[in-house]
Amino acid sequence: GARHAFKLLAALTALAATVDDEHPGLLLWEEPELCQNPTTLTRLLDVLFDMTKDKPIQICIATHSLEVIAHVTRLLQQNTLPHNDTLAFRMNLREGVLRSAWFDRDNLSVWLEAGHDPRVLEDFDLPLQFQLREDTYESSRNI
Repeated sequence: GARHAFKLLAALTALAATVDDEHPGLLLWEEPELCQNPTTLTRLLDVLFDMTKDKPIQICIATHSLEVIAHVTRLLQQNTLPHNDTLAFRMNLREGVLRSAWFDRDNLSVWLEAGHDPRVLEDFDLPLQFQLREDTYESSRNI
């Protein structure tokens, strides 16, 4: 886990030091949850977004992790991430047909608070249900 985090932070530090408005950056991060426990993962996400907050860096994260989705949603609710510039996409390739849907801060929050899984298109009986607490969103709206 530590080696994975170090590789990301080293690359991000170099990228953040070289970008400007005329030369924006792009960070592609696949499966950030690999080799990370949830606490370390959320801290790493916080550092990532903090290091890029005032930089012209677009971040694309591919994940299957509800922890990543929930943490990004919480940061959106708290206005730590710019909700106008942040979207979550769900894609599903079945029988040669790619289906996709997108979520903004509000509809992602509603899905998670209702206990729905934004990773799947169809009704699917998951063995474990995740539900974002509604009070988290309500308290962040009063900020």
